[in-house]
Amino acid sequence: MLTAGQTLSPMKLPAVVTERGFRELEIGQIIAIGALVVTSFVATSLDNLLILVLLLGGTRRKLRVLAGFFASIAALMVVSALGYLLGEFLDAGLVGFLGLIPLCMGLHALWRPPTLEHTDAEAGLAGSGSGFVVSFSLMLGNSGDSLALFLPLLADTGSRYFPLLFVVWAVCALAWAGLACLIGSNRSLAELIER
Repeated sequence: MLTAGQTLSPMKLPAVVTERGFRELEIGQIIAIGALVVTSFVATSLDNLLILVLLLGGTRRKLRVLAGFFASIAALMVVSALGYLLGEFLDAGLVGFLGLIPLCMGLHALWRPPTLEHTDAEAGLAGSGSGFVVSFSLMLGNSGDSLALFLPLLADTGSRYFPLLFVVWAVCALAWAGLACLIGSNRSLAELIER
């Protein structure tokens, strides 16, 4: 109960345990950062949703496909956190040279293309290779835009908000998987997307 002269203070929640102890986040900050993460996830993952629907519709190994999707999300989070930590130790101008790594990998793959057996090429997405590895590699390879958005988001918000960012990103991935399963189970909608 309030007495005369007292005012209500903004509601605060305990946040992250750090070397300095508990810090507090205001509800407004939590909502704003959560909304920013959700909109950035949706904006950069619409293509991943379509790929996930196609992979789920083309196989009976739905759990393996979903496991590959979740593993790619986890890998994206780890790479983002490592990129943030690397940015703390390196000059910002040097971090840009990290783009040479995927470029070199692509050039290596261009010079030494993988050999596919005839049966694997005929099987396509619906074949025996459409499990964990295909889902993981497709989703991770297609998440460059997510990484390009999530890494600066981590850098701008700082390590104080890492748990919030990662939890909201993971919840979005879970919702994305549920939506992909829902769309994939609706045959007419899945056929429309396949076209």
